[in-house]
Amino acid sequence: LKASSTMDLPAPVSPNLSVITGETGAGKSIVLDALSLAMGQRADAGAVRHGSDKAEILASFELDLAPLAQQWLNDRELDSENHCILRRVVSKDGRSRGYINGRSSTLQDLKDLGSLLINIHGQHEHQALLKKDTHRRLLDNFAKTDSLAKTTATTYRQWQLKRDYLDKLKTRVAENGDRAELLHYQVQELASLNLMEGELKKLEEEHKLLANAEQNQANCHHSLAILNDLACEKDTHSQQKGEAVAITDLLGQAIRHLEQCIPQNETLKQSIELINNALIQTEEAADSLRHYLDSFNSDPARYQALDERLSSIYQLARKHKIPAEQMVTLHQQLAEELESLSGGDEKLEALENECTALQQEYVKIASKLSTKRASAAKKLSKAIGEQISCLGMPQGKCQVTLVPLDAGNYSSQGMESIEFLVTTNAGQPLKPLT
Repeated sequence: LKASSTMDLPAPVSPNLSVITGETGAGKSIVLDALSLAMGQRADAGAVRHGSDKAEILASFELDLAPLAQQWLNDRELDSENHCILRRVVSKDGRSRGYINGRSSTLQDLKDLGSLLINIHGQHEHQALLKKDTHRRLLDNFAKTDSLAKTTATTYRQWQLKRDYLDKLKTRVAENGDRAELLHYQVQELASLNLMEGELKKLEEEHKLLANAEQNQANCHHSLAILNDLACEKDTHSQQKGEAVAITDLLGQAIRHLEQCIPQNETLKQSIELINNALIQTEEAADSLRHYLDSFNSDPARYQALDERLSSIYQLARKHKIPAEQMVTLHQQLAEELESLSGGDEKLEALENECTALQQEYVKIASKLSTKRASAAKKLSKAIGEQISCLGMPQGKCQVTLVPLDAGNYSSQGMESIEFLVTTNAGQPLKPLT
């Protein structure tokens, strides 16, 4: 393209521009339609040749001059050695599938990536010039504020990440507060029980003993009577019939009778020794029983206290749905968890301070960016208006508008919405470029 000597046009267009020319029917629209399909345009069965099952479009791009597209692919782990292949398959029933570098992708992904790869200036919607994001990039490029815009975006993301974490922490602290309240009650309940390690087993043993106290005493007295006090009939050869003696006396008599046998042989000696051992053990058993009965305590009050204590332990164990033997461990675990939940308010306050600091930093940087943009917007509006006049529209005007956003709508792009407004005819108001 050569500039006319009567027109003050800008510098020659960049090598990124491709122009497709040709006579009517040469196939220009087919090429552009195919590119549009590859970039996510809505498809229908009319794209499939009659008699065929499907239509397949494949477009290959080199990304040397498309850093934004390269970054888009990198962010989604779709990059492939500085190349990009868009593939679209349309079936005869109108359904379609899209692929980016061989990986199945949504049509929206094809559209988003396609807008970063090519701008079709024609009768189609793939025109970046009509998008507000493009207006913002053009203004920042003209104002030489690209670096400041990136800093603004970075600060905004840091602020939002910190704010998201703060929101999650608030939710967690609220949940922890409810949990801490429950834990506090449970720990106090277990502390009031004051169950010691190994206590349950001792309580159960003593409770069982006292529960059978009367029967145990009766059994012991009966056994002692058999050993010492039970009346037995004496040998008619040595005593008169009807007199009573203890078992130990009978065993003693048996030993004495055997010792009088002459001569003594091994069988007699062995029998005497066995009876003598039985006598010793019988006397020891009687002494042990007497000692047991003397020390036996069948205190009903103690039994009732034990019964109430065990009932409290079992009832609390059922409440927590665990074996009673694990109550001491549960008390320790709940106490440790309760302690771990403390300090949430301090963390919350510190994080809120960090969020406030980042918000203030963002507003400071974004305000500086807004000031530079506003100044550059006036100059850019005038420069574009002059070019419109050179295109045979002397009444044409352009206005780069900056609309302040509410604090709740601030974004990584700044604190204002940027849009190009134009008019090409006298008496017509400025309207959005779209």
